[in-house]
Amino acid sequence: MKKILYRIGMIVFILGGAALLVGLHYYDLLRVEKAVCKPGQSEMPISVDEYVQDYVGNSILDYPLKAYVDTMFAQYPQISRASVKCDPTGKIKFDYDLKEPIALINLDIVYGLTVRGELVPAGDEDMPIITGLRIQNPELYKQLDGSKIGYALKIANLINKDTTGIGDAVSSINLGHPSGLSVYIEDCRSEFVLGYGDESDKLDRLADYCEFFCALDDDIRSVDFRFDNQLIMRKY
Repeated sequence: MKKILYRIGMIVFILGGAALLVGLHYYDLLRVEKAVCKPGQSEMPISVDEYVQDYVGNSILDYPLKAYVDTMFAQYPQISRASVKCDPTGKIKFDYDLKEPIALINLDIVYGLTVRGELVPAGDEDMPIITGLRIQNPELYKQLDGSKIGYALKIANLINKDTTGIGDAVSSINLGHPSGLSVYIEDCRSEFVLGYGDESDKLDRLADYCEFFCALDDDIRSVDFRFDNQLIMRKY
């Protein structure tokens, strides 16, 4: 008897669901009412109403969600993630994140550099600025040549992880120094030459000595960290 009742219940449930779908689709029981924009990280002027106005009053089942996600990516290359969802109340909810920089990079013009190696407009971010690279005709929101930008991303990620405890203090990173990598520290006039090799280890050493060297007189031009057993200071 229980099995029979269970089967009858399942049939009623399936038929009720089918009837609801038919009602939603053919009788517009749930209709598109308006657009709602909820940017995930920061505001950006996307006119989402234009993606909805032609569907107001129609069934939410007729709204082409996937097509408008693709449209948003095509029209707004500054978007890193986007989603469009239908609300039972008739709201079409647009949600997105912008491409965010992990460092600044000076290519004659200062840009933001994303984790994927794309250039975005530089704002008022307080983060290290990378110098010393030469890239012809850079374009916003386009991935840069990996062979040219890969090392810059490696260093930027290393600084941002801040496993050395010095990341927040780094003001600029010079990839074009004749002896390899060099960095400047905030409120410190000296340039710290790290050279080539294990950048994490060299930044660890710099973190150990940074406070000492930044407390010295301002006439120290650079401190050479390239050699394990000695530090070389040069004056102006």
